[in-house]
Amino acid sequence: MNTKDEYFNQTFRLVGVTFDNEDGTNRQKLLEDIKLFRGSNGYDYKKGNLTVNLVKYKFENEDAIRVDVGISQDTLGHISRQDLPFVLEHYDYIYEVPYLDIYYGTPYGCSVTVTFKNPDYMPEPEANPIDNNKPVKKAGFLSKFFKK
Repeated sequence: MNTKDEYFNQTFRLVGVTFDNEDGTNRQKLLEDIKLFRGSNGYDYKKGNLTVNLVKYKFENEDAIRVDVGISQDTLGHISRQDLPFVLEHYDYIYEVPYLDIYYGTPYGCSVTVTFKNPDYMPEPEANPIDNNKPVKKAGFLSKFFKK
């Protein structure tokens, strides 16, 4: 990793946002509901409690990652083939998904920002509270008898 920070963010554009889910849920309708803060499937997006999860699964015997949202875990789209190797490599380091961006109009597009914990993070050593440049004064033998 080329960052010294403990966490880093990466944004990914979702693909497949114009398809319907297997249960018939229209992804464009889901995106519109989220964008316009409307409830969907009994969920009120206005409260800002939208859970966003990246779910690893197999698609045609290949690894894939979908982005699910809400209580009912509706699929919004998938991580693109271009970004998939990076996300798979860092999947175990996903810390949170802090941001979902829905853009354009018809059709809606979507990107997701993921916060990863840096596997190469090394905290800076704490500064020694004792300044080694100052001479250390030790109490002499007689100073114990003449305390102020």
